[in-house]
Amino acid sequence: MFQFLKHLAFTVLFTLSFHISAQTIIWQETFAGAPPAPGWDDSNFTDCDGTPQSFNGVQNGRYEVIDIEGAPCCVATGGGGGDNSWVTNDIDIDGYCNVSLSVDYGSIGTLECSAGGPHFGCTGDAAIDNGHDQIVFEYSINGGGWVQFGYVCGGGNGTASIGMLSGNTVRIRVTLSNKAVAETYWFDNVTVSGILPTVDPEPDVTGCAGTSFTINFSGTGTPPPTFNWTNDNTNIGLGASGTGSSITVNPPANLGQQE
Repeated sequence: MFQFLKHLAFTVLFTLSFHISAQTIIWQETFAGAPPAPGWDDSNFTDCDGTPQSFNGVQNGRYEVIDIEGAPCCVATGGGGGDNSWVTNDIDIDGYCNVSLSVDYGSIGTLECSAGGPHFGCTGDAAIDNGHDQIVFEYSINGGGWVQFGYVCGGGNGTASIGMLSGNTVRIRVTLSNKAVAETYWFDNVTVSGILPTVDPEPDVTGCAGTSFTINFSGTGTPPPTFNWTNDNTNIGLGASGTGSSITVNPPANLGQQE
């Protein structure tokens, strides 16, 4: 709500709404150092076969997973249930528009894919329990259920991404499993971006009855912001609503004090 005071004759009160199409990074993890606030949790990783070369954690400037099968472990096949997860804490996106998520990922070695995934838990099928490798990308808005926005079956390199989200908070979960020391999954550059609308403040404008004046609005962004305004007092010579980066007020000559 923006209020422009017409000190000599009247007060105009109206609302501006606007948008600016300029993405800014809200939160990012590049694994270059310690986890940033609000941080993340990777405690839910299970190595079923106890191989010394098994690893999950930050190395080579990214998060890597090597021979980590994931509970529940399938004893009969030596495989796992694929439930290893790296998950962020709540990330504040309140006030941002068009929030987008992206995660870079890749693999090293020959990773297997079983059709019909993602697969979780023990299926009793050795081809899946001990021979299926996957990455699952999910998000949760405002503490709600998890929604999948990317899936890697077997090997691959690329970026999992989604846009046009909104809410108060978002979390990202990356679930990975592979079952050989010659197989590596990695992910990096976990990024949350959004548009934070801004507009330049408009100073008070002084006007007199019977004299037209113009108020100009400005903001930053590419493309430039667009403005919509409403007016709850048409007696001052301004319509009830309009659009554009400027408005012209034509107060009647006989206009008395207006509030």
